Amino acid sequence: MNEEGMERELGRLLNAVIGEPPHHVSDGAVRHRAARTVRRRVTAIAGTAALAVAGTVVAAVSADATGPGTSATSGLRAGEPRFYFNQTGDPYSNLSGSVTALRNSSTGAITSRVHCPGAKSFAESAAAADPHTFFVVCGTKRSFWNSSVYRFSVTSSGGVSNFHLVPGGKLSGLSVGIIAASAGGSEWAATAISKKSGHVEVLVANAATGHRSIWQSTRLMPDGSQLTPEQPSFARQGRTLAVLVAALCHKGLAHADCKAGGEMLTVPAAKGGQLASGRLIFTRAQLPRSAGHSVDSAIISPDASSALVAMSGSHSGLTVLKVPVSPGKVPTVEFRSTRRSNGWLSFSQDPASGSVLVEIGFSARQFQDGWLHNHKITPLRSPNLYNRLLVW
Repeated sequence: MNEEGMERELGRLLNAVIGEPPHHVSDGAVRHRAARTVRRRVTAIAGTAALAVAGTVVAAVSADATGPGTSATSGLRAGEPRFYFNQTGDPYSNLSGSVTALRNSSTGAITSRVHCPGAKSFAESAAAADPHTFFVVCGTKRSFWNSSVYRFSVTSSGGVSNFHLVPGGKLSGLSVGIIAASAGGSEWAATAISKKSGHVEVLVANAATGHRSIWQSTRLMPDGSQLTPEQPSFARQGRTLAVLVAALCHKGLAHADCKAGGEMLTVPAAKGGQLASGRLIFTRAQLPRSAGHSVDSAIISPDASSALVAMSGSHSGLTVLKVPVSPGKVPTVEFRSTRRSNGWLSFSQDPASGSVLVEIGFSARQFQDGWLHNHKITPLRSPNLYNRLLVW
């Protein structure tokens, strides 16, 4: 695809997700956040120009990595998974310079490379079902609208075992954004843009049978806002699906009381239907103003009792809130950065243990990745390289 074609595809894709003028979004920050929904696929079209539109890149900051001879269990902190999955570099712009691998959590050393099948194929998104089971979305630069979902196991020494295409894993006509897996790996879910309709939807699939349900975003909320799915997560062993969405207020469609911003809804995972029918867990307007103006990331806890919400703002800094699902309970601060910056945060969670990785971008060139534990971020032992994917 030439540069002109890439720019046309980028514009069409973003318009499909966030609307064409004059149906502009009333909140500029929300439009920016909604565009980041497709960041993992947009980079395939427009390289660094797309990154400027779709969101700030993430890189790790740590110098603890040692050689491959270190024991897989030495140096582990209590509750920390033994291995994590990461992808360094940007395979869209430099495939040969990108490394996708499992790494030893105690040292950051590579224990095994992870390869997607086919020529010039690479991992686009990944999720952990438990410390020994991962799902990977694979694609190529040649086939923008065709993704494939694979699954593999991690051996006791950190090797890759039984790498295989899941039933129903060939996703023709869909561009996948973010994938999530249920605890144990019985289900997976992913945000995806349909080539045919241009809508963003959430796919939920049974990993054993391939049976697929679709949660659509075509119905408006009661206040007239339109939902754009951004980040799925599972609770209750895959029975409950939580989805972070961007609520967009389009002129001419939304009511006067429409509130744009990040929201979370929960739905019965395998049922399918309209996301607007789900249970509303929180809206941006219900969260403390002091935490920030933008919801960057949100995941449900394994027991569905609370949600972790990452927020940012140029004056408020970076904050992680724990938001109880039960009405009337007050959100608590799990982490707040001491730096004031217009950065952002995002999460990756092991659904079995609830261990959470936090990716923090303070600016375009200053980053930190770590483990959210006891109200602080413990730096991850990883190479000091750009981490496009980071999962455990």
